[in-house]
Amino acid sequence: VVIPLVSIIMPVYNKELYMRKTLENICNQDFKNWELIIVDDGSTDNGKVIIEEYVKRDKRIFAYYQKNRGVSDARNNGLEYAKGEWIWFVDSDDIPSKNFLSEVFKMDIVKGTDVIVGNYSKVFPDGKVENMIVDEQGRVHSKDFPALFMKYQYVSGYWGYLWNKLIRRSLIKENKLSFEVGLTLAEDLKFMVKVYQCCESIYILSQKAMQYTVNAQNSSIEKKIDYLAQLEIQKAIYSWIIEKRNCIQYKSVLQRQISYYVAFSVFYGFEEGILPKSIIGKISDSKKILSLISEEGIDHVMRPIVRYIKKKQWTQLYLYLYGRNIIRNIYRTIKRKG
Repeated sequence: VVIPLVSIIMPVYNKELYMRKTLENICNQDFKNWELIIVDDGSTDNGKVIIEEYVKRDKRIFAYYQKNRGVSDARNNGLEYAKGEWIWFVDSDDIPSKNFLSEVFKMDIVKGTDVIVGNYSKVFPDGKVENMIVDEQGRVHSKDFPALFMKYQYVSGYWGYLWNKLIRRSLIKENKLSFEVGLTLAEDLKFMVKVYQCCESIYILSQKAMQYTVNAQNSSIEKKIDYLAQLEIQKAIYSWIIEKRNCIQYKSVLQRQISYYVAFSVFYGFEEGILPKSIIGKISDSKKILSLISEEGIDHVMRPIVRYIKKKQWTQLYLYLYGRNIIRNIYRTIKRKG
């Protein structure tokens, strides 16, 4: 049995309109030593017909079907089936570059590298294309990586995306890394933050890995934002960069991120009838988190929320949120009538 060098993992959920183009670009890779693992996450469209067509056409393609449990569960299942030395996560509505793998493996960069990073382009619904290229190229060691992460992540989300990166499978397996099931936003960022903390060396290429389709319903279960879950991701980033790597120059930036997500959690939770103290009680390590939050750099709407939480002024916080809700409801009523 020939073991592929690259395992491409593609979760699918109701993407029959997109996946044929994605599959064509995978099948027509210049580089041939790959396997494609498709995990259909309980699709209700006719995508299975397309999937089975390609399975019959190419012996390197394998399909697995599961009940709808979300993109994280689908990716975890894909990892269980993967045999390749490298993992490439490809979404079924994006277009992988046909020469990315061939460019990677003709270069002498694999030895001692845990993550290989390419660039990408974003295609918007109006046809506009935006190319994302980082200035830094070549090898980056783990001690230097936090600075690079902070330079780009909060501007473009560059380091949170999966599909422009090859990850060594042994790194995932040995460190027992997996995607958090149930998380429907930034699950890729949370996974990559775990990867970055384990890897010793990252190699950045100028080659384009992926054409990313914006607003094509990328997650397999669409849900509203869980701000408490997003707060957990920001806490993990803070722990990695400030506490483990001691890059204290980024402390205020990360405190601002944490402060915003605490405020968002309370603000939107209150709209659903949940009292602020109950929301705060759901935050793990809440005492530590409340010591980190700061009003610095927070906008005028969220700033009072941060202030009242910080000072534990629950009555003032309740009155502020109640007043904001009244104003918002009046505004919505006027807008509807207008």
